[in-house]
Amino acid sequence: MANAAGRASVDANASDIFEVLVIDDDVIDVTIIKRALAKSEFPVGLQFADGGEEALRLLRREGGFANARQPQLILLNLGPSAEDGLSFLKSFRSDAALDQVPVVAMADSEDPAALKQAYAAGASSVVTKITSRDGMERLLTSIADHWFKTSKVFYLDL
Repeated sequence: MANAAGRASVDANASDIFEVLVIDDDVIDVTIIKRALAKSEFPVGLQFADGGEEALRLLRREGGFANARQPQLILLNLGPSAEDGLSFLKSFRSDAALDQVPVVAMADSEDPAALKQAYAAGASSVVTKITSRDGMERLLTSIADHWFKTSKVFYLDL
């Protein structure tokens, strides 16, 4: 909990920002995500969770997360601990109070079976992570463009 709360950063007024919850326990990935979204044309507020259980507590504002902001987008790492991510997706999508928030699952592999599993579990979109920092930054910029500009997503007050 302290880890997730301690890494979050917000650079704009709360009413003007796009809130993103990043579920990832890889420090390098988190650093790349922070840098890429900081370069985005959109003001982004970031919150972090190290895994699915912590993310669900944050989303439900349980425990130490009573003041957590409701995200407009969730970036979910489906790295080596993909089972945790898939379990999170299933629990998240079964909660009617939360399930309208889009989830972009970031997979380490292009294995069609793994990608299908992510969609079946409830991912809104699945992308394959790019191993280079520049490539990953371009991918994240594209994701931000899509979800904050191109896609027309309406959120309920949660």
